[in-house]
Amino acid sequence: MSTIYLNLARVSAAPIVIRLFVLTCTALAISHWWCYGPSLITWGILAAAAIPVVLYLAYEHDGPSPKTEPYGSFHLALNVLPGHERSRPQTEWLNMGYWKDTSTFPDACEALALRHLACLSYEDVGHGCGDSLLLHLSHRDIPRPLSLTGITSLPEQHNQASLRLHHYISNYAPALSPLPISLYLGDAVFTPGLHHCAYHFRTRELFVSQCFERLDPVAGRLSLADMCFEPASDSSWTSVFAARCIARLLSLPSSNLVTRQEYRTQMERIGYTNIVIEDISVHVFPGFTAFLATKGLMWKLFAGIIRSWWRGGGIDRVLGIHVQQPCRDATNEYSRMMSD
Repeated sequence: MSTIYLNLARVSAAPIVIRLFVLTCTALAISHWWCYGPSLITWGILAAAAIPVVLYLAYEHDGPSPKTEPYGSFHLALNVLPGHERSRPQTEWLNMGYWKDTSTFPDACEALALRHLACLSYEDVGHGCGDSLLLHLSHRDIPRPLSLTGITSLPEQHNQASLRLHHYISNYAPALSPLPISLYLGDAVFTPGLHHCAYHFRTRELFVSQCFERLDPVAGRLSLADMCFEPASDSSWTSVFAARCIARLLSLPSSNLVTRQEYRTQMERIGYTNIVIEDISVHVFPGFTAFLATKGLMWKLFAGIIRSWWRGGGIDRVLGIHVQQPCRDATNEYSRMMSD
């Protein structure tokens, strides 16, 4: 059985926090302008939005050079366990976590990854710094796969994951039988037996349709931790504007702004069967934002904006998606629809 796992629920760095703050201030300024016309309050809000941008640019100018600090380490602070603040964390997770039965960030991130593992041939698309890949080698409850493939589009994460896997295999698993491991830099889908970066995908629908063509026709599975958008009202311009801001913030194509039902419809149109879509937001956002609020002012601001968006309009949802046994008869029909 081959499995492709895509993790889109990633944590972003400090620039994301600044973008969120700027977008929020801009939205407030536009709303105030619309209701009351131009005023000192409007310009004050816009000025407040400009301050963190200037400070961040100044920090970047005076900060460490990419040549001396090639790998960003902002996420390490999130992985530090209580009582171990002075030592480097053993994990480098980057997702938002599944907080149902835990209160620590590494455990929550591992719990989210474990919802999608256990297979014979496994590919992780967007594996971050390699923690989800290491689970296959170190977790006692996960059967060892026959092959392991990882793909990321970020050079720093690709290099770090490669180093960590090599270190683990050399020091902790030298007696294990050789396991084919292939890590690639770029955007790609998995081709069993070939293991090459074959297709670049720009939208979610294109990606899952390419996965459909390459999964095992009997036992293949596509598993995703993804996001969808559920505005409180189709006619609410504030909900639509907020969704557009989120998409802009996360560099998402507008075609990926789909509801849960639209998500399912896309999967069915491609030809997938046994589609299971779970809304796991209640076990993601509350725990994640509560954790971020303990990590300092900027992270607390980030957490507050995420919390208000989630509670205020049901704009975004984190989904656990599992698709099995793709129906091959639908492939040609979907290909004809896409070419028309």
